[in-house]
Amino acid sequence: MDNKLHIPSIADLALQYGTIKSDQHRQIKQLFLAHQKNNKPLSYQTIMQKLRMATPYQLGLLELIQDYLIIRAKGEEFGKLAVEKGYASPEEVDQALEQQRKEFKQAKIKRLIGDILVNAEVITEVQKGHILKEQKLLEKYGRKILEEERSDNDSRIDTDMSAGPDDQDDALTDYEKQFLEIKAIDQEFGAIAVERGYASKPDISKAMMLQELSFKDKEELTFIGDILVRQGILTHNQTESILREQNRDPADVNYEPPLKIKVTENKLEAVAHLNRNINRQHALGEIKSALTSKGITYGIFTDPLIQGFIDAAEMRFTVAKQDFSLDLIKNMKASYTFNPVGISDQVKKKGETLAQQTISTEGYLKKDLYGDIIDLPSRDEFMIRCGAGTRLSNDKNKVFANKTGLPSLSIDKKFYIHPIINVLEDADLRYGPLEAFANLNISGTVTGAFPVKAGNLSASEIRGADIEAIGDVTANIGITDSVVRVQGNVKARYIHNSTILAFGDVQVDFEIMDSTISCSGRIKAEKSRVLSSDVAAKRGILIGGAGSDRTNPCTISSGSERHIVSESGIIDRKIDEARTELDDLIEKMEIELRTSGQLFQKMVELKIFHDKAKKKKEKIEEDYLQKKESLSKEKKKNIARLIRNFNSRIENSIDSLKRLNAQKKSADNTAKKIKLTIEKLTGPVEKKIRKLEMDRFAFFEWARKKKNICETHVTGKVFQGTIFKGIYATTAIEKNMENILVVEKEKRHQNTTGYELQIIRTD
Repeated sequence: MDNKLHIPSIADLALQYGTIKSDQHRQIKQLFLAHQKNNKPLSYQTIMQKLRMATPYQLGLLELIQDYLIIRAKGEEFGKLAVEKGYASPEEVDQALEQQRKEFKQAKIKRLIGDILVNAEVITEVQKGHILKEQKLLEKYGRKILEEERSDNDSRIDTDMSAGPDDQDDALTDYEKQFLEIKAIDQEFGAIAVERGYASKPDISKAMMLQELSFKDKEELTFIGDILVRQGILTHNQTESILREQNRDPADVNYEPPLKIKVTENKLEAVAHLNRNINRQHALGEIKSALTSKGITYGIFTDPLIQGFIDAAEMRFTVAKQDFSLDLIKNMKASYTFNPVGISDQVKKKGETLAQQTISTEGYLKKDLYGDIIDLPSRDEFMIRCGAGTRLSNDKNKVFANKTGLPSLSIDKKFYIHPIINVLEDADLRYGPLEAFANLNISGTVTGAFPVKAGNLSASEIRGADIEAIGDVTANIGITDSVVRVQGNVKARYIHNSTILAFGDVQVDFEIMDSTISCSGRIKAEKSRVLSSDVAAKRGILIGGAGSDRTNPCTISSGSERHIVSESGIIDRKIDEARTELDDLIEKMEIELRTSGQLFQKMVELKIFHDKAKKKKEKIEEDYLQKKESLSKEKKKNIARLIRNFNSRIENSIDSLKRLNAQKKSADNTAKKIKLTIEKLTGPVEKKIRKLEMDRFAFFEWARKKKNICETHVTGKVFQGTIFKGIYATTAIEKNMENILVVEKEKRHQNTTGYELQIIRTD
């Protein structure tokens, strides 16, 4: 800004405060002059926004600084005239300028020095008017100083811009916006540190550079004060003092990114870490953008699966993973002696072969998350895994039936043998526990007497049961008060007050009430009404009705990955349970080690006391022997009593040392025993966790191949308040409707893409 007051332009201030670099500053200046020559002037703000060199927030701060500099320069001129006219003393003008500075820094109040002097009763309004006239720069009492200054030079941001704030924000993540905003505030922090003499300008420049590198390389936003403290330039007290002047809470400078993507060392898995501040409506876009910025292009999970984790309010979840087990199976020519889809109806006798593989001696080339070629070994423990009723051959190339029954290969790639068991009564407490993973045909009711693990399960009724099945679960009457997890389908006349998780379809003939159903197949309930329930199906939903006048509203979700996300959550809980015993032992060991350390510290202090007491006693005895003849009888008695006291203290300290030493040895021995237990448990626990992670990834791979269908068809009445969800969009029914089809459609608005649920009447 070329003016009589020598106020820097917005571009100059942006360079000074580190918002732009020297080459960017030159580019802005050249564009500014070029537009002026073409009689199409643009402000520096407009140019910087169009080039996306600064955010509106940053420009706002720079404008405030420019405002302050203008008012400050005007104030200094005003003060000079006030002193020359004898209206005020130099000290009074300096005090007014200092008050002006504080008001601006603390609350961004832009008060003119003339007003401050009038309010302080240093000058009168008449005297202020005389000075303003002599300045000849204001026409109306100085209230339009800023407007006149800007109209003669560069103006505020144009309202008619081709690239508005929304356009520039689309190119930035929330965390990048936060970084740009905080960087400007931290620049002010640095300026105050320099002004106070705590740091030099090179110190601040180096710290700002380290802050930027930390953000670019690690996606971590570090408070500049912490950097300066670590470098020994500032103390904690100085940092807090500057924060107070900025009106900033020290708790607010511990910046945490809304999103972090962490890649494993082998570059085969990427995990998203979300914090509570992330906008979950935009989280999917943020995750995809972060993956792209990291150069991750392979193994990325589907959008619906990632959105499922976001909707489940998960804070940490895998978003990309490369695994070549399926390719390796093909390369190794694995073959089966039965149809591995579902539970086969071909009985296998004990000892018969279920599967075998031919092992290649060569490595198998594949790509990591970044597309770089990696060399994997030809075999992996993920290839062949044995469940109940099966075993591996000694060379681990074949799987044998360990009992007679029906074979299956589960979704998590485990072989099972399911013996056939017929129960001609209720499966209850009197009957006793059922054989694990058998094919169960129960004439009566399955109760909650014992947890049930089955292949296929068929029963008259399921009531209060906890069931896990590799195949299908069928209840000829209904399912009540139960939890059912299946890798196949679920079929029942009704489902009441139950939780159903199914990889396949859920078919209900009559009614779903007070239940939660999540499946990766389709919900088929054309003649069933859904009441007070939350149902979700990946492959679409067909129901006879939703809600009533007397029940709570239903939630109907089609196309979502809620089932797989729920299965992943169950695996997380199993992993936590596996770690709990180990974590408890580690905590106990740490307690014993802390106790040992505290006892040792007491022993050291006691030993120091013992040595001092012993030396003091020896010194008293030595002095006594030298002066014995000249001492009175009373004095000798006092010295003898003092020596006895010292002896007593020394003996007590020795006893205490022995006691503390025994306690320390006990704590050390206990810690040693716990450590041995931890070492024994660590291997099995880590192996169990690896297997659970294998299960999880097998589920993800299975889900990746299944198409999401976002369609809900209701053949009957839908009551007001019913909530319909797709993968991305949600809508609530505002009035009763009948015979509707709810589908999720993509919608485009200018340069943005979104989704909406469309309700189509089918009658």
